Amino acid sequence: MSSQIDTMIDEFQSNLRLQWMVLVVLAILCISSISWLSSLVEDKRIDTQRLVNLLARLEQTAAQPFDEALLGESAQQLEQALDAIPAAGSASTAEAQALKQLEFILGDLITRKRLNLLGSDELKAHGHLFWQVRIEVNGQLNNKDLIELLTHFDASQAQRRINSFRYRPSASNSLSLVADFIYVRDDNE
Repeated sequence: MSSQIDTMIDEFQSNLRLQWMVLVVLAILCISSISWLSSLVEDKRIDTQRLVNLLARLEQTAAQPFDEALLGESAQQLEQALDAIPAAGSASTAEAQALKQLEFILGDLITRKRLNLLGSDELKAHGHLFWQVRIEVNGQLNNKDLIELLTHFDASQAQRRINSFRYRPSASNSLSLVADFIYVRDDNE
């Protein structure tokens, strides 16, 4: 074994090309290690800078006085928004009310209509329980009734919105829309 090592050392010492190749490989390893370390340090520096910036914003926020009037105004706006949302005693009641409301909205606007209840999701926010009911509508809509249909889902109607809408007048006035209705839990029912 010792003789093999001695032979390898002698061959290395006598082969100038091998010496340069080993030197180049070592240089590449050193450069890649330095590059890796510098990127690691840079990542840590960026993370630390973000934390310093966050701490500065938190200190600035803590230094500002708390406005009780603004909090009261926000709570009042929240209550007004909650009052505008219809109430339901359960998810199945919310689904039935949404189907009834959508049937009333659509009335004679859509012909050959098919309503498909896609389901309801339970949402919790601000200590209240909500149900979001999703209904798919397919049918045919006359061109002149498009605007009237869309007015039932404008920004003034916070409790309902159109999730997806596809209207193709060139394909027999076909309409496909998915509507979401939201209901707040009514503990009195």
